[in-house]
Amino acid sequence: MNKLIIYMEKAYQQANPKKHIEKTKIQNGKTPNGGTASKLSELPSELIKSISLLPLQALPWAPLKGLLEGFRMDLKFSNISTTTNSKSKDEDATPEFPIATEKELDQYAFYVAGTVAELLLNLVYHHSTASTIRTQEKERVIKAGINMGKALQYINIARDISKDARENGRCYLPTSWLSEIGLKPQDVITNPGMKKLDVLKKRLLGMAMDIYKDNVDWIERLPQEGGARQGVRAAVENYVEIGRVLLEKLDGGISTEVSSTRKSGGVDKYNDNEVIKEEGDSRATVSKGRRLRVFVRALWKR
Repeated sequence: MNKLIIYMEKAYQQANPKKHIEKTKIQNGKTPNGGTASKLSELPSELIKSISLLPLQALPWAPLKGLLEGFRMDLKFSNISTTTNSKSKDEDATPEFPIATEKELDQYAFYVAGTVAELLLNLVYHHSTASTIRTQEKERVIKAGINMGKALQYINIARDISKDARENGRCYLPTSWLSEIGLKPQDVITNPGMKKLDVLKKRLLGMAMDIYKDNVDWIERLPQEGGARQGVRAAVENYVEIGRVLLEKLDGGISTEVSSTRKSGGVDKYNDNEVIKEEGDSRATVSKGRRLRVFVRALWKR
């Protein structure tokens, strides 16, 4: 991982020779994980080619490095899975999951999603020809985008609790939250479908919806050229709709969070198949018809 970070630093510095970035330190010719400096470029050719295609001159370094740090956190989960599978039955050690607190959950969401939003919006502004965009407003829109990225990641975590546990041996719920209801991350891995987790799912979705409400209006400050504003709006609304569906499912009916889905005569109406469940999985999904309505409404908004 450190090799990739240092390679990215070099590629970024070559693309932006006038920009100063704080580089990962190499001591005694070695990276922090022990790899020699002479082998830093020994990365898969496909990866090197992908990096060469990045428009690095249009991107800030901090979110790029943050995204790589998110990959590093995910690798910690992989190490847990490997260690757990290799332990003998006599060993009773409990693995320490990377996300122990709500603060670390926020940090992880920033690393893997907030940074993506920041990079995307920097590209939008880089290609915008509008000359009236103030720096202060641009910075505020990007900050709102980072927040929105974290909100969508919370929805993603809430939706995929069972999938992440069963397929990857991972639990992204903070250990501190689980301890409040008498659970440990390993309990989620063992039984991810337990009803007891519903309170934490609702807590996480509530955080996501609050962030969404606080930041959604800033989408309307994005440039319209190239469909940037409409595209971002449509992507956000479609993902937030998943959160609404999850809340409906948790509430055992129609949540107040879905009041804008469709209206007729001032009363919300839904077909029985609007909220559906994938076969063999506990993930809630949105029907094609409902997704299409959300998408069209988001694109046509003025």
